[in-house]
Amino acid sequence: MEWEARAVRNLVLILAIAALWVPLAGCASDVSKSETNQQIAALNDKGWAALQRGDFGGAIALAMPKAEQGDAEFEFTVGYLKLEWLENPDAIEPPEHTAQDGLLWVRKAAAKGVPQAAGLLSSGYKWGWYGLPKDEALHTCWRNVEIYSQDPDSCVVAETKKSRH
Repeated sequence: MEWEARAVRNLVLILAIAALWVPLAGCASDVSKSETNQQIAALNDKGWAALQRGDFGGAIALAMPKAEQGDAEFEFTVGYLKLEWLENPDAIEPPEHTAQDGLLWVRKAAAKGVPQAAGLLSSGYKWGWYGLPKDEALHTCWRNVEIYSQDPDSCVVAETKKSRH
């Protein structure tokens, strides 16, 4: 069972890192396609280099401006990288945030229907990761958002109700 949980987490990490760089294609709409591809390649190089050095803060800084503007994919990326930073012993500096800070960004993205964010919350509620309680109803709700593109509003409402109790 533990290896299955670790396999799911590793898959989510791969998707999160890919999500950091894929949305950049739409960031420069008024430049030529060639210039856009060059910009993406440069950001790709910077982001991957930061993560390979264990510089989660640097990678997050690249995504944060778009996340703060409300871009859901970047919100997910920031949240996921914050969560991974907490558990990475090779990070070049210790994080100064909590899992709740990372989950805040993940929830913003999940509420906008980002499947990876919904999947992370689903797994979190299934396995009790990131300080989330094991909760089969919320696991199933977020899983339905991830797989079947269910409207995330019902999950947001359910989380809100449970957090008040």
